[in-house]
Amino acid sequence: MKIKSPHPQSRRPFVPTALLSCGLAVLSTGSVLRATTDISTLSPAANTTISPSAGTDTAWTVSTNSTVGGIAFIRTAGGQSFTFTGSTGSEVLTFSNTSTPVFATNSFFNGTTYWGNMVVAGSQGINLQTGFNNLVLQTGLSWTATGTMTFTQPASDGNIIYAQGNNVLASNMDLNLGSGSKGSLLVINGNTTQTAGALTGTANDYVTAYSGSTGVFRNSVTPTGTNTTATSGAPVVLQIGNTNSNATFAGVIGAQSGSNLAGTDTSAAAGYINLVKLGTGTQTFTGANVYSGSTTISAGTLTLSSAGSIANSTVYNIAAGATLDVSAKSAYGLASVATTLGVGATTNGFINGATTTALTLGNSLTLNFTAIPTGTSFNLYDASGVSGDFSSVSVTGILGTGSLTLGSGIWSGTFGGYDLSLTESSGTLTATASAIPEPSTYAALLGVTVFGFIMMRRRNAVRA
Repeated sequence: MKIKSPHPQSRRPFVPTALLSCGLAVLSTGSVLRATTDISTLSPAANTTISPSAGTDTAWTVSTNSTVGGIAFIRTAGGQSFTFTGSTGSEVLTFSNTSTPVFATNSFFNGTTYWGNMVVAGSQGINLQTGFNNLVLQTGLSWTATGTMTFTQPASDGNIIYAQGNNVLASNMDLNLGSGSKGSLLVINGNTTQTAGALTGTANDYVTAYSGSTGVFRNSVTPTGTNTTATSGAPVVLQIGNTNSNATFAGVIGAQSGSNLAGTDTSAAAGYINLVKLGTGTQTFTGANVYSGSTTISAGTLTLSSAGSIANSTVYNIAAGATLDVSAKSAYGLASVATTLGVGATTNGFINGATTTALTLGNSLTLNFTAIPTGTSFNLYDASGVSGDFSSVSVTGILGTGSLTLGSGIWSGTFGGYDLSLTESSGTLTATASAIPEPSTYAALLGVTVFGFIMMRRRNAVRA
């Protein structure tokens, strides 16, 4: 969720200039909603007046599928909240204008905005002016809009986005937390799965699991709805990259301590996140992430810069054809990581240390065969130098299950009719079909078996 350049702090109602190009009129003080297209299905109706006094809350309901060019919510006082939702949960609200932003809120009302129980669609992206507010994406909400969800903040206020249900950051939307000087915080409800496109952001941006702390929200007010603290047994699953694009995230996944955000949360629960890299693109981390869950690279490349880190993640799952790129580092260690590398017919999960990275082995390595090998040689990792030994090397998948045996730096074993050999110093895995006896050998073995059978019958006949 790309954050645009900060706006100077002001307590005046904020209406982006881009809204005027969409045909949205600037509302007078106390007006809250206007759009150029018919939104008669909204209740309350458009242009409903909200008292500027603090504490006045309002709810809008979409009763049928609706298409709008853009919506502007304007607030003039603090302490308010509003809810925007579908009446039954099946309504689709489609944004159709050709420029962004298509949706905006007053940046300064210091309240909570709730979206839920509907589908939000469109192809132009959504710009949410939500600085100094809590934005709650509730259970029952589905984002199917393409384009970029952008969060724009005032100069002195960070953004707080709370993903309360599953998949509210839908598969065709990029999550951009970045470019603003004051940062954004994405809080994700425990035991939920969030799927988003490219993850971008600055060093001021944070992604955490909900830890039960109210201090991370504006005014320390816990949002209504289902709030579930993440645990190690019920972590957040954060899936990123399914738009196949490249992105760089400089922030921190697993904690937040930004001075311009609502609070600080470096608890263990905040780090209970399992990260899954989707798509063919490259996701780069340049910050020191502290999430403690697993790291799965199911496709494409996850790159760590020289300062980038996923040090608290002790389980790596790298699918066949996917890559963990640590070549920007002078050294990288696997001593505390249980690593699984997928092996396909001709491809494999790969750790790229190139010629610049010294790689220290350790802990366990699992080779997960997802196809019968048609190739005979697989390069599992590159490095300028390799030290140490894996604590164990095992095989799972289509070739069966078992352990290889270490001897003089080489792990070997036979599984599913293939002789496997892994040379630790080079990262080379060979897989060759086990030797099959020649026909003459089969004939000799058969002759010996028949002769033995005849002799046994003769001995039995003599005894009788």
